[in-house]
Amino acid sequence: MAFSSTPSKRLLLSCFVLPVIAYIGVLCFYPLPSDAKDDGVMQIFVGAFFSQLCMGIIIAAPVAWVLHRITDRPWLATGISFSLLLVLLCGITIYGSKSHSDKAAAAPSLPVQSVLNEFQPAGFSVVVPTDWRRVPRAQSSTIAHWSNPGQNNADVESQIELKLHKVKPGFTTVEEATASFAKHWGGRVLDEVHEVDGALAAKVKVDQLTPDLNISEGLITIHDGRLYVLVMLRKAGNSQHQNLLEEIRSNWKWIPAESPSDYLELEEEPFQALEGKVSFRIPAVMARYPIENPAETVGLEIVNFVRGAWDVGLTVGVGKLPQGGLDGAKLRITNGMRLLKGFRDEIVWKPLSSEQRTVTTPIRVVRNGTANWIMWGIVEGSNQNIALLTITIADLQSDQRDKYVLMAEQMMETFTFQDTNMPPSTTP
Repeated sequence: MAFSSTPSKRLLLSCFVLPVIAYIGVLCFYPLPSDAKDDGVMQIFVGAFFSQLCMGIIIAAPVAWVLHRITDRPWLATGISFSLLLVLLCGITIYGSKSHSDKAAAAPSLPVQSVLNEFQPAGFSVVVPTDWRRVPRAQSSTIAHWSNPGQNNADVESQIELKLHKVKPGFTTVEEATASFAKHWGGRVLDEVHEVDGALAAKVKVDQLTPDLNISEGLITIHDGRLYVLVMLRKAGNSQHQNLLEEIRSNWKWIPAESPSDYLELEEEPFQALEGKVSFRIPAVMARYPIENPAETVGLEIVNFVRGAWDVGLTVGVGKLPQGGLDGAKLRITNGMRLLKGFRDEIVWKPLSSEQRTVTTPIRVVRNGTANWIMWGIVEGSNQNIALLTITIADLQSDQRDKYVLMAEQMMETFTFQDTNMPPSTTP
């Protein structure tokens, strides 16, 4: 049966309308290569959708028109060619979408905590002024430390410091703690009542300032058995940032405290240690702790505020490679630590990225009824320089301990020697 020059409604529906509907459905249900649909920006998605739809029709229509002009059955050829081209474009769209998804799935993913919330382990969230510069924490009780923008350490006019302490006798209430801090700082307790996200708080004002940085005001609050102290440090004559503590207080939110083992991403800026002899990267949840001979050894720790105890302690010392080279150093450490710690477990050394960076597997040690896991590491630099690390991990669950072991190894990979004038060997 010959087709007339005018297409039937059934031919128009099957060869023109249905393929367009199918193509629209494919564009709706499969992500576009540009990922505009996933971006959540509806305007971009709609624009990209109609652009691709129009492009498909523009490609199919001219081909169909050419066949319409040169064939004996123009409408049949036009409908079939139009349909086939749109079906082909549907296939290309589906293939491109799946290929794009496969590449995205195969790409290496960043750690879950690629952007560190440094306050999550301490049980709160707060918005910090973005133009203030972070200062390395001097001790583990300091949660955060910032200085005013655009200044060198020698020129700093004001700083903010946030400390966290365990509630203890004499500091069981906000009133007791505030009175004690006011006496220690030489300030006075303000009369007005404050709250920090529903928790009672009080303020201390220090009127007499000196040319040096000293506390000018403080905010004290207690929540979930922890004492939080937020202070502003200023020099005499500096009246800037008068309302900054109030701004921080107003956006403070309490959240469940979490283990610091989930927040171990190393900071980009290296930590300078031992008067500039070495530098290495550490996580933001790690801070110094007091140690004897700080010029020869630096002590760092991570405090778990959920447990109310430390999770990791780390000491770093520097010296010269002893006789026998790196193998001699490992042997001396192995023999010495067996003698000092009184254990007989096998100490297994393994290299990291190179033979010049080596670390032991963790060994469980029980002393005075307390169990910990201990590791040792050596980093060899140029000119016979070495750094010796001792890593002590609390007796935690294996998944948490494994995270700290990995953290220690990653830190060792970042060690850099800055000073070739090293002291005599401190290796035992």
